[in-house]
Amino acid sequence: MAKTTLTVKMIEREVLPPTRLEYWDLLERGLVLRISPKGEKTFSVVYWMGGRKGKKRRFTLGQYPQLSLANARDLAREARLLARKGTDPIFVRKEREREERELERARKEAEVRAREEAARQKYTFDRLANDYLEKWAKKRKRSWKGDEWYIKKVLSPEFGNRPAEEVKRQEIVDFLDRIVERGTPVKANRALACISKIFNWGFKKGKVTTTPCVLIDKPGAERQRERVLSDEEIRQLWKALDAERPLMADSFRLRLLTAQRRGEVMGMRWSEIEDGLWTIPGCRTKNKRTHCVPMSPQALRILDRIRRANQEKNERAGRGEVDWVFPNPRRTGPVYEDQKAVQRIRAASGLDFKAHDLRRTVATKMTKLGITNRFIVGKILNHSESGVTKVYDVYDYLKEKKDALNAWGRHMAQIVSDLRLVETEGKAEA
Repeated sequence: MAKTTLTVKMIEREVLPPTRLEYWDLLERGLVLRISPKGEKTFSVVYWMGGRKGKKRRFTLGQYPQLSLANARDLAREARLLARKGTDPIFVRKEREREERELERARKEAEVRAREEAARQKYTFDRLANDYLEKWAKKRKRSWKGDEWYIKKVLSPEFGNRPAEEVKRQEIVDFLDRIVERGTPVKANRALACISKIFNWGFKKGKVTTTPCVLIDKPGAERQRERVLSDEEIRQLWKALDAERPLMADSFRLRLLTAQRRGEVMGMRWSEIEDGLWTIPGCRTKNKRTHCVPMSPQALRILDRIRRANQEKNERAGRGEVDWVFPNPRRTGPVYEDQKAVQRIRAASGLDFKAHDLRRTVATKMTKLGITNRFIVGKILNHSESGVTKVYDVYDYLKEKKDALNAWGRHMAQIVSDLRLVETEGKAEA
């Protein structure tokens, strides 16, 4: 340890000593310059807490040349003054550093919040809805096309370009009320279900900070539809199908003959049909269980006509056989949408009916026909069962279902007076 008057020239001259050196400044009491063998030059101040008889402390001020000699003397003077007043400079430094850290953390948090808010402002309802479809609905829901339709046709025109965070609860309520006022309460209920799923998914995934759909009641009162077509109405409908495109018309005819759901019929594959039995895989049924449908002679006649028509189209187009019974002419896959066809058939037949009325009509008329075992009708409709029976009863009642569907096919041929169906039955019996 050496005592000397520190100068800039002296400090810069001293480099790489063999051992650590300390120089005590004669001009500013307590100021010490420490030089390490690596050439690091550090200023510190030595002081006593509680006077000369108190505790000796050393407080590092900083390194040269980042901290100049003049500033080091000022800091040393301030530190010794604090110590004489009973305040430890080390404590003051730690408090200051803590406050600086708090300020820095608050600044960073504010920046993060600002970035998140900016991102939320750019994250529109359309983006949220699209993410819901692509990342969840299409992977988990077989009915995702219904959500896609409501997003595109109903929700997006109202909220599409708005930031998702700005969509308020009252806006949704008012929007749904307007749909009800237009006379479509069921549509309002479906729209509420769809937008609720979108925001709930977005909230769970952190896409939005809240969901505005909480505790919104269904805006429309729904009544279970009980429409069953009479024999005369079935006849009118069947006749109106002659004006429809052949493939679409035959899809409706098969729905009337088999009592199966729209998506199951329109997604039918030739590979699912063997020896007069149509096996619908569980991935395409509502209850996710494989469903076997015995095809009546009338249904087989229609399938035979469809196969020949498809083969002729494929030969003219120079392509091989397509597995879809009802192939989509515009893209790979089956025909899916039938709403416009329903509208055309309603207009041509003059009947007030919906597509699901066909399935209800078949089930009702089969029981009136004498098929009094409602359990077998339920098996034909592929309704879900509850309890342990569904686990242990693996018998598929094929004979009972075949007898019922054949009886229904004969009755349909009589109702519609379609010679093509009658001929089929005659050939089958011969």
